[in-house]
Amino acid sequence: MADGGDAPDDSIFDLSKKKKKKKPRDDATAEKEDDENVPNEQPTTSTKERKSKNVAFATESSENQENINTEQAAGGAAGEDDDEDDVLATRKKKKKKARDAAGTAGDTDIQKETTAGAAGDETTSDATSVQGEYTYDDLLSRVFNIIREKNPNVIEGEKIKLTLKPPQVARIGTKRTSFSNFGEICKSLKRQEKHLHQYLLAELGTNGSIDANNALIIKGRFQQKQIESVLRSYIKEYVICKTCRSPDTLLQKEERLSVLLCNNCRSRYFVSGIKTGFQAQVGKRAATPRYQHTSIPKPVTLVEDVYNPSNGTADPDRCLIIAHGLFGFRTNWRSLAKAFSDRANIKVVTVDMRNHGDSPHTASMTYFDMASDLMQTIRKHKTPKTILMGHSMGGKASMLVALQEPALLRKLIVVDIAPTVSASLGEIPLYNRILLDNIDKIQHEKDIVAARRAMDKILQTSLESLKNKSIRDFLLMLIVHDEASGQFVWRANLEVLEEYMDDIMYFPKEFDNATTNVETLFIGGGKSNYINDEAIPIMERLFPKHRLIRIPNAGHWVHSERPQEFLKCVLPELEIK
Repeated sequence: MADGGDAPDDSIFDLSKKKKKKKPRDDATAEKEDDENVPNEQPTTSTKERKSKNVAFATESSENQENINTEQAAGGAAGEDDDEDDVLATRKKKKKKARDAAGTAGDTDIQKETTAGAAGDETTSDATSVQGEYTYDDLLSRVFNIIREKNPNVIEGEKIKLTLKPPQVARIGTKRTSFSNFGEICKSLKRQEKHLHQYLLAELGTNGSIDANNALIIKGRFQQKQIESVLRSYIKEYVICKTCRSPDTLLQKEERLSVLLCNNCRSRYFVSGIKTGFQAQVGKRAATPRYQHTSIPKPVTLVEDVYNPSNGTADPDRCLIIAHGLFGFRTNWRSLAKAFSDRANIKVVTVDMRNHGDSPHTASMTYFDMASDLMQTIRKHKTPKTILMGHSMGGKASMLVALQEPALLRKLIVVDIAPTVSASLGEIPLYNRILLDNIDKIQHEKDIVAARRAMDKILQTSLESLKNKSIRDFLLMLIVHDEASGQFVWRANLEVLEEYMDDIMYFPKEFDNATTNVETLFIGGGKSNYINDEAIPIMERLFPKHRLIRIPNAGHWVHSERPQEFLKCVLPELEIK
């Protein structure tokens, strides 16, 4: 991928093309090829002079390129006289004759080192001279020029725009509506008719079918602006790339999960599936619950551990409640909970979130459910100065508590998560499926140690990311032995987690315009991208009284990777007067 004045062969920068090996050449062949290559050579300058001048061929105008070509043509005769000298220079040192006035003025003499046969010829080839004659900035310019030539629609500073014909809507009688160009729009969006059909009917809260002419027949009376509004929301959700905003994307299924692939920037991330019964009012999604609860979420009683200072009695007015992340447990925080309690003289409560550990396993796993569980726990302890801290999934549930019931909290601490789509979850849904598919393969093992060792071997060969021992060790803690059944089972309800995985990755949209006055501290890992630059404006809008601290050299599990630094960040927040 390069472009410059001489328009070199694209294969030089094309990684998909293998570089051809040069065949050995005898002296006669070398002389013949050198003679043919001479007219294409640039005017000769000394080696030192070439390095110091940093000639920027890629930035020269087309007019200057024409001048160079003219000079080369005019100096052709002189170049032919020098061919013999070039060939002899491979055998011994010799100064070149000065070119005549038609050649390039100011050329200096060149001394060539004695080299062996064909090796000497290769050092003077065009392919190797590119690196010697072009600076890094020049090469970048050549690359971008080629990109502009091959992609005329992608111009710097401009976005790729998606242009669609408006939906053609007509009434059929008094109870049905025809969306006649439905099939044409599906082709323009590169989406399956079934997927857009399902989304439209769910959003409009009705049913319908596709006729023989690929028109969508909808039950009910709908106007063009209503259908157009639904199309816009569909494009935003399932077509536009969230990284580069390009509409050139593909929607694919991987392990029963929907994945959006961008052909422009090569981004790849999971998108939410269209759930059965999901019906929202067009244009009012912020006011309509994403999960469509038929009633107020019913909280469950979370299993908890309570830590009090080992050297005295905790302050009765203060309490720190900690919510773990996906696949985590309350015991993951045991060491830090003891440290918080002793150093800050505060009662610390760690909980197992629903469908995790010893807490109830339920059929629902929305953030509204998890937030209601945490609110019940806060009310149970009845402390006037409650601090809620949550990591990852627990952090999102904690944010909902602050947005829904700010009076319950004095402070909020969110660990390495933002109130946005967690694209960084990446392959976690695949981890869940791998665990579910392979539990039967370890049932013959004699004890828990052998079972975890067998599962460890399975995980190592499943995904590239699972070659990371830290991730495998974290997942292996999910395996326990059930005394009642005598089977190895998972400590988390993986079936329900898989069903709600799309929802866990998102943040409820009805809080897009919400805000809270609760003092909030976000703690991120320096090597983690869960809190990226795009999330900062959203954090500022939802949590105007927030601060962000990043701990260097820490990943997503910042509290376990850098516990001492994490303690230093949290302890000042626990001192409430």
